Amino acid sequence: MKGLKKFYFIAIIFSFLFFSLLYIFFPDLRLSLSQEDRFIENSTAIFYFISFFCGIFFILTTKNSSRWYQILPWVSLICFLDEVGFGERMFGFSTYIMGYHTDGLHDIFGFARNLVKQFLIFQKEQLAKNHYNLLVGFLSILFFGLIGYIGLFIFKNRRKYIQGTQNFIKTHPPYFFVLWGLGLGIVSIFFDELLLKLLDTWKFGSFLEELIEMNAALSFMFAVFAIKSHMKNKVNSAKHESKREPISVSSSSSN
Repeated sequence: MKGLKKFYFIAIIFSFLFFSLLYIFFPDLRLSLSQEDRFIENSTAIFYFISFFCGIFFILTTKNSSRWYQILPWVSLICFLDEVGFGERMFGFSTYIMGYHTDGLHDIFGFARNLVKQFLIFQKEQLAKNHYNLLVGFLSILFFGLIGYIGLFIFKNRRKYIQGTQNFIKTHPPYFFVLWGLGLGIVSIFFDELLLKLLDTWKFGSFLEELIEMNAALSFMFAVFAIKSHMKNKVNSAKHESKREPISVSSSSSN
């Protein structure tokens, strides 16, 4: 597993450096690297599909696989469908909900933001200016208060969560890569739903968001291959222990 982790970090660092240099020094490739349905996004979808297909194969060919491992292929399938817009662009159907384009799971955040925006626009038309400002202030305090409370709760119990996560990864090593994938996915959503909305002319940011998302998919692919490695190591260690048992019995009987 250590060798796989080392290879993983090499692959992640190499992909960031290699594609960033391509984007910077080869302007003709920028559209292919940053737009939807082009190289990086297609690679993301391929990585998720490989994770799904290989994950199902590994689980079916491995005895007594953990239920936590059985979740990964199906999460990868959902992520794959998310990358291809659940077939919207391939089959030409519309995924507009209440006037908002929702062709992926991450669009749920944008959809919620759009609902709040439409609600405030409606209230602005109905309420007096002072009442509207009070409403916006109250909603802002409520939102940031909730975020602050959740953050404080997590901070107070951080040792418990950190220890629990470490123990879980010890018994389920492939989830080391899953955590990295989730972290990269959260950063990608942050880019997509906040930074790129504020800095809509930041072209390199659009490319970077796609690249981060691709590396999240790569993390899931490593996690699935780690399942095969981990289960193989468990089988080998079990065989090794079974060979040692008769020796210990005979030695104890001779004493």
